[in-house]
Amino acid sequence: MKREIIVQLCVACLNQAVGKFGTLYVFPILPSITQDFFPLLSESQLGYKQGYLAGIYFFGNFFGNLFWGRMADKFGRKKAMMASTFLYSLSVVMFGLSLSFPMALLMRFLWGFFNGLDTIIKTFIAELCATRDEMARGLALHGMAA
Repeated sequence: MKREIIVQLCVACLNQAVGKFGTLYVFPILPSITQDFFPLLSESQLGYKQGYLAGIYFFGNFFGNLFWGRMADKFGRKKAMMASTFLYSLSVVMFGLSLSFPMALLMRFLWGFFNGLDTIIKTFIAELCATRDEMARGLALHGMAA
């Protein structure tokens, strides 16, 4: 593999790893977040609210992957990756600054919607690699990053 291809693969997979880490780091703090929004609810009721916050991300991600796949086809993989990463980061910050539960739900949905990197990066790897051997290595690197 050429050095340039390896660097591009590493940057794309690092981007993927950061996205996955950001997705999963919120789970340990969901109980305290929901407790802040609903201090008078019982633990079982808080569990439902935590489930909504956890699940709505994946609901948004379902639609986001479809959207970002089309955007990558229309505007190019790199531009779509940069836009997705920027908007994803912005939605994470806005989630952290949420003042109400509905706002937190919306930001968590957008967090999932804007994290369309998985679709874009797999296609990027397929286009970047010339041989089947290179593609196998690239997708293996993607798998390790995810």
